[in-house]
Amino acid sequence: MKAGLKSQLYYLIKRFAKIMKATYLVRDDDKAAQVEKFVQVLELHQLEVFGDATYQTNMRRQEKLRRPQELPGEEDVEKMKQYTIMRMSNMLADEYLLWDFHSFAELRDLVVSRLTLFNARRGGEPVRLTLMQWMDAENNSWLDKTRTEAFANDLDCDRFQEMKVTFQGGKGNNHVVPVLFPLDTIQGMRNLVEVRNQVGIPEENCYAFPYTQASLNHVSGWHSVKRIATAAEVPYPERLTATKMRHRVSTLYAAMNISEQDRQLFYKHMGHSSDINQHIYQAPLAEAEIRSVGSRLMELHGAVRPHTSSSAACATAGESSHSVPINVA
Repeated sequence: MKAGLKSQLYYLIKRFAKIMKATYLVRDDDKAAQVEKFVQVLELHQLEVFGDATYQTNMRRQEKLRRPQELPGEEDVEKMKQYTIMRMSNMLADEYLLWDFHSFAELRDLVVSRLTLFNARRGGEPVRLTLMQWMDAENNSWLDKTRTEAFANDLDCDRFQEMKVTFQGGKGNNHVVPVLFPLDTIQGMRNLVEVRNQVGIPEENCYAFPYTQASLNHVSGWHSVKRIATAAEVPYPERLTATKMRHRVSTLYAAMNISEQDRQLFYKHMGHSSDINQHIYQAPLAEAEIRSVGSRLMELHGAVRPHTSSSAACATAGESSHSVPINVA
């Protein structure tokens, strides 16, 4: 059995036991006490039965998924971004485009992909946006006009013209997370709302990114991103997923020289804590480990650093490395 499947089996058993206990309590059945004892025994033997699966899952997350080679390449990210923006622009500029459910689905997937990757959101989050939440962003309901006017002379004042923001429930629905709309997605969002009735989206469907064919559900974020990555002819589309983009953004953000307050705002945007960011999403900063810790250890051990050989080595490393500009967006 796969490690992930085995780990999920433990929580499935506990959930089933919880449901059965509630059923027996309603019936005033003595079996509720037996279920409670079963759960206690299961928790006591969790490590013996499911410990190997938990270990394998954690090791895979720590050693494989967080390696820089597993992260999306900068060229792939840029290619995906340029294709998405260009294709949206061409569709919206085409006055003779027939808005049927095929063109609606393509524009919807383009916007979903752009929002998911730009915000480094989980794949299932932006697709859950409702029309009401989009209208909050469209009308700047989350912004205080008197406060934004105070930023008139601020260097970042243009950001209020280039972006819109709304909030939605995060993982577990015990907190809200922001969703930022860059300028290149706003007209696309407006078009998706305008042509909903034209392509047969039911009025009862409250989602901003609905399925077609008279469905009442929202689209799958993972499938939307995958379809756009395939259409953009990205060499490694399997690396351009929502989860790996979260790993990438967390790693790049950790390397930035910014204040602690800005880091806390970033963690709130991502919907997790600094510990989760460091131990789950952030790839190990190997370069900083060698340059900082490694150098100090060499000094402590009294190692002599030859100037000529080190310079040549750095030059060789610089020539062999792929120096690609970082594109966080």
